[in-house]
Amino acid sequence: MHIMKKARNLRSNVTRPFIAVTEPGTRYLVTSSSEAIIGPDKWNARPLSDLSNATKLGLSEAEPLAEPTAGAAGEMLRLVLADQFLDGAGDGLSLALRANVDPHEFQIRPILKFNTTADRRLLIADETGLGKTIEAGMVIVETLAANREGTIIILSPASVVSKWISEMREKFGIRAIRGRLQDFDGGGAEPGVYVVSHGSMPRADSVDVLDGSIDLLVIDEVHRFIGRTDQQKRRGRTLCLSKASRGVIGLSATPIQIEMGDLQRILDLIAPGQHPAATYGQDVELQVAINLIISAQRGSVAASDSDLSVVAPHLPVDGPLDVDDLRVPMDRGDWATAHLQLQSIGPIGRRMTRARARDPDVGQAKERRVSDHYVDPGEHGALLGEIDAVLARNRGRHSNRQQLASCPSAAVAILSHILGSRSPDDGSDWADDYDQVQTTPEEYAELPALKKEAERQMLGSSGPKIEKLVEILEDLASRADDEESPITKAVVFTHWIPTLMHAPRLIRAKTGFNVHVISPGDDHKAADSKVKRFRAEEGFSVLFVSDRMSIGIDLEMANAAVNMDLPYNPAVLQQRIGRLDRIIQKSKFIEIHNLILAGSLEETIRRVIEDRIEVFKGIIGGMEDILEPDDEGEEGYSARSASTEDEANRVLASMTRQADVDMLAESDVLLRVVDSHLDGEIGERRRALHPLHSRRHLVVSRAMEGLGAEPRWDEDTGVLRLRMSETTRRGIMGTNAFFPWGADHVYAAFENVDSDGWVTIPMRGREAVIGPLHPFQEACTSILLSAEGMSPSGGPAHEDGLHGSDEGQYRWEWAEGEVHSPARMDSLVSQISEGSVTIDWRLSDDPSESGRAAYGGVRNG
Repeated sequence: MHIMKKARNLRSNVTRPFIAVTEPGTRYLVTSSSEAIIGPDKWNARPLSDLSNATKLGLSEAEPLAEPTAGAAGEMLRLVLADQFLDGAGDGLSLALRANVDPHEFQIRPILKFNTTADRRLLIADETGLGKTIEAGMVIVETLAANREGTIIILSPASVVSKWISEMREKFGIRAIRGRLQDFDGGGAEPGVYVVSHGSMPRADSVDVLDGSIDLLVIDEVHRFIGRTDQQKRRGRTLCLSKASRGVIGLSATPIQIEMGDLQRILDLIAPGQHPAATYGQDVELQVAINLIISAQRGSVAASDSDLSVVAPHLPVDGPLDVDDLRVPMDRGDWATAHLQLQSIGPIGRRMTRARARDPDVGQAKERRVSDHYVDPGEHGALLGEIDAVLARNRGRHSNRQQLASCPSAAVAILSHILGSRSPDDGSDWADDYDQVQTTPEEYAELPALKKEAERQMLGSSGPKIEKLVEILEDLASRADDEESPITKAVVFTHWIPTLMHAPRLIRAKTGFNVHVISPGDDHKAADSKVKRFRAEEGFSVLFVSDRMSIGIDLEMANAAVNMDLPYNPAVLQQRIGRLDRIIQKSKFIEIHNLILAGSLEETIRRVIEDRIEVFKGIIGGMEDILEPDDEGEEGYSARSASTEDEANRVLASMTRQADVDMLAESDVLLRVVDSHLDGEIGERRRALHPLHSRRHLVVSRAMEGLGAEPRWDEDTGVLRLRMSETTRRGIMGTNAFFPWGADHVYAAFENVDSDGWVTIPMRGREAVIGPLHPFQEACTSILLSAEGMSPSGGPAHEDGLHGSDEGQYRWEWAEGEVHSPARMDSLVSQISEGSVTIDWRLSDDPSESGRAAYGGVRNG
């Protein structure tokens, strides 16, 4: 019987740890070799009797110990080892499925599509909260395994660089480090996984990188590289990286930000030259027709003749699919093939994947309960109106007008900043949102008196927005123990620094709630620490956060969001709510409160958002609720001033420039890419691999036992417990073979030893601590490959001398690229468990094109 899997581009000459024995019979853990300046080279070793004692052995003093585990347990262990050995070659799916997550099938679609129809250049456009980072990580881990000396660059917003680093380490066992584009400029990229801030090399519009020197480029929040005026240099740098990369992944829940051309510019960045603007209209027409045909087939109805006529010219003449086949609903088997064929010709659909929470094949939607609160300015209405009118006469003050509406009680601080700074900024938490403006002579003449009046009216006053916020928060807190709709915690979002600085202090004073604030001045560690405290706090509490600092933060511990202000772009509002509406959110609903200052600019912003939502619906095919349905103002405030209307029209015209209205009308399903046809293949692979993955604890358990530990496995909880002497524990923790990165989450598991000497290691799902590429896992595999007599040869694998070729024996082949049969794997595992077969293994780690391979010769009985 043969079991074989191969991969290319594998390189490794590093000495892996193994157990060796000297002539007197003393056993050592050999961790590495060292080159001597004078004299012969040595092994770096530790005696198993005292692993805390580091020593050196001559290369000829010790031989690798080969002591295979007996019986069915040994056969099972070696099968798992062979599988893990082959996983180290990457380019498959097994390592991705071994990550410390519990992936849904829709989260596995991107890696399959990346390696097939997308031709290694893919846009992952899943809705916020569905795990795009995990999906990208699955591609990263397989890419890195295929070439350990390769280079992977992750472009990330500065606020989530640390999150990317921790996710790679904790979920996949990958050591990612902070990088700078300067380090890659002017030559080939250094090996490693680098997380680079979007703002790296801000003054450069290009990066000189050797073609093909980057194995994979991941662009997080890729919509920030569309290339508007303030993004041109950023886009230019990233385009250079994309052209130098062998694979590219873009991540964005909102690839349509403002206009139809946004998607084209994103796709052209991911696959340069393959999505030109000149043919984009035709691409959209074809993709829409394909998506409608797919939707028709899924609904068991006939596709329209108009859609079929668009698709027909693009089907291969001698291909397996004819347009007439699509005129009637197809049976399931034929449709699976037809679906793949259609997807392969879709110029946009083949390049992207999109999952939506409410889709039946995703099923992660949370109920959204949205309320818009039109806040009466009350006694301060006249003053606020005067200030707004003065600011409106200086068009550059539009952002200050938004600040004022966001938090009227901050009026004195806003006016003081305008009058007191020679080059005042706009109070935004984004450095590049708006141009800075100078204070005009007219403002200097009018604003001091208004500031004085604001001091008289507003100092000591909470203002209308804060009073409404207090009312909402107290109502939310009163429902914390509600059996039907319990509120856990609340997050208050704002775009404006004055609001972020002013509101939390008042809420603390007025409510007594525990209030947390993540401010733009916090570094990544400080922000992470505050989120952890907010998550750990018992009972109702409140977190204030700005738009920029909320990017990439998981706030699933809260199920109520309050928007102190509304951004013009509905994608930003969706991103805010998406911080709570995560796939790990336990609440069945998300409650959303939008505060709108009646009679102010915010009323018009809300109307602009409604217009933009219609554009999104036209392109994406739907958007989760972010506004309450408009009933002419739920509290009767529907009047809008003429000056506010004019200003809003100017802003809206700027936002929607170049939008193709005719195209929007016909593209209501442009981003509705249906990839559920991949789920069958995903299910087959998962079922075939499950018998092996569910036993991966055997490798750690047996390796630690060989070093002197006592293992205990709990199948129900998926937890491995190890009892060992203090010298053994300290010896393991003190060697680079297991922990070359120093202290991390796996190291922490060994630090947390109980009073009886037991170390607890969770090994299943998202609670697991050992990622598939973590050095600890690889060290255990290496030790056992040697001890079980399975050390790979350096040449091509072959079958000479293996059992299984005699008459009456049988042979199976399990080759990379096939859908591995669950029935075959179940049968083999069952036979091994019963002790009815034994297997002779021969492994190859061939640096030639044949790569890694494993052959197993089966003997009955």
